[in-house]
Amino acid sequence: MNLSEPLAALLNETQLSRPQTVKKIWEYVKSNELQDPADKRQIVCDDAMRAVFKVDRVHMFTMNKILNQNLYAAEDVVGPTPAPAAEAASAPATAAPSSSPEPKLESSP
Repeated sequence: MNLSEPLAALLNETQLSRPQTVKKIWEYVKSNELQDPADKRQIVCDDAMRAVFKVDRVHMFTMNKILNQNLYAAEDVVGPTPAPAAEAASAPATAAPSSSPEPKLESSP
């Protein structure tokens, strides 16, 4: 998965799987002592985490939900590939008319 810019800055990575991302966030939280001592399920966000989660405190389960907004599949990030020049030149400019007749619609009496 590709990481959003704030998440990449927080973890110093650009691509991680979702489990790797969660593991690295917990490593960051524990190494910076960001868990609330009264309730270890609450994480007190520092500036780097605030850029990702947009709140001052985040519950550990809410953190996983918010992560969805910061993880992108690699194919979602890559833009469309332009057609090679040879294929574009040989492609017809307009669609040819269909040889099958259009079905007739009957009107109700």
